[in-house]
Amino acid sequence: MAEIIPKRNDKTVKIERDLGTMAGLIAETKGISTAEYLSKLLRPLIERDWPKAVQAAGPKEELL
Repeated sequence: MAEIIPKRNDKTVKIERDLGTMAGLIAETKGISTAEYLSKLLRPLIERDWPKAVQAAGPKEELL
């Protein structure tokens, strides 16, 4: 049975070239895209910092 891949909602971001190259190679060895690898890597850190950022931004900011 074919794997169902959820639709991604990606955004372009810039990182240092050497990190992008390394991340791409690591992702390739894991059989996933670079975007998926970086998302899995960064998600815990971003979700940790998100509540503080929302609080600091205040109620006027449109956050997402």
